[in-house]
Amino acid sequence: MVSRPQGLWFVQLLEYGIGFALASSAPRAAHPFVVIVLALVLITNAATVQGPLSAFQFTSAVVHRLIGIAIAVCVLVCALFVPMDVAGKLTLVAVAIAEAFVSVRFGHGI
Repeated sequence: MVSRPQGLWFVQLLEYGIGFALASSAPRAAHPFVVIVLALVLITNAATVQGPLSAFQFTSAVVHRLIGIAIAVCVLVCALFVPMDVAGKLTLVAVAIAEAFVSVRFGHGI
C-alpha cells in the first residue's frame, strides 16, 4: 500500500484548473506557443503524480512539489523575459504565484 498525503486530490484539482485556465488564455496571447507549452507542462505535472486524479502515476508527491516550484519559477521567468503585452505578463505572473502557492502550501497534503 502506497502512503499518499491527505488532500493530494485537491492539489491536483487546483493544478488542472490553473493549467486549463492558462491554456484558455493562449488565443489572446502575443506568443501563444509559449503559453500552450507552459500550460501543457503544468497539466502534465498534475497528471503524473501518484495521486487519485492522475492519469499516469510516475512521480511521488515530493518530486511533484519540486517540479511545481520549478514550473512556477519558469513561468515567472517567461513573464519577465518573453516580449508580451501587459495582460499576458500579468496572466503569467498570476499563474506563477498560484502555482507556487499551491506547490508550497498544499504540497504537504494540507
